[in-house]
Amino acid sequence: MRYLFTNKPANVIALLSITFGIMALSACSKDDLNKQDDTTFINATINDTAKVFNGNVLTASGNNSTVIQANASDGTKMSITFTGALVAGKTYQGGTDKPIVIYTKQDTTFSNTNNNVITLTVTEADDTRAKGTFSGSLIQDVAGNAKTKTVTNGSFNVKLK
Repeated sequence: MRYLFTNKPANVIALLSITFGIMALSACSKDDLNKQDDTTFINATINDTAKVFNGNVLTASGNNSTVIQANASDGTKMSITFTGALVAGKTYQGGTDKPIVIYTKQDTTFSNTNNNVITLTVTEADDTRAKGTFSGSLIQDVAGNAKTKTVTNGSFNVKLK
């Protein structure tokens, strides 16, 4: 027991670490540990292939816009950009405030920036989280040779930063 108190700076650091660890664990309730809602993802079926975009998830809000971006395990990426405040219960379908949805596979990008219609509904939104669903079509327009990707079963559930 005498050895435990011979190196005072190390003992102080060890005791502080243990104390903070106990405080952090005791602050979590059992309900907090069992919540499934803390997952962050974008899911979508692209041309009949289900994709889960949950790697390197990035969310950013500011300057009157919100951006959600994530990668799938196969290297494809999806992003959704909203202009204006996210409004729970609002359905976007074209117009000046339509969200821009971008799907990237290798160096090929498909989006709804032209007249393509993506129907997107924000089901929940507050300062910390956004959830919603979407579907429609994305286009790659290269020198008049348009290619289309059909998006179905789209959903997102993200923490906002």
